[in-house]
Amino acid sequence: MANVFTVRDDVSRYGLRRVHLIRAGKRVNEAAWLEENGISEELLLAKLVYEEEDTGMWHLRLYWKEGSVVNGQESNKGTTT
Repeated sequence: MANVFTVRDDVSRYGLRRVHLIRAGKRVNEAAWLEENGISEELLLAKLVYEEEDTGMWHLRLYWKEGSVVNGQESNKGTTT
């Protein structure tokens, strides 16, 4: 995805996968990112999307349990940083 930068992509000590993406001037396309990285939206525990009005920077934060399986899909397959 063009002009989308990964600020954070890690796993907490409790097994929670945390991804924070940013993009200037335009909202991050979460559906495209999830598809590109092989993550089902059903796995997400939380999703936060917001814009910093003074800078025009868009943020997308995604959280899911690492190793979760929904419909035979494991959450840690295909994730990239």
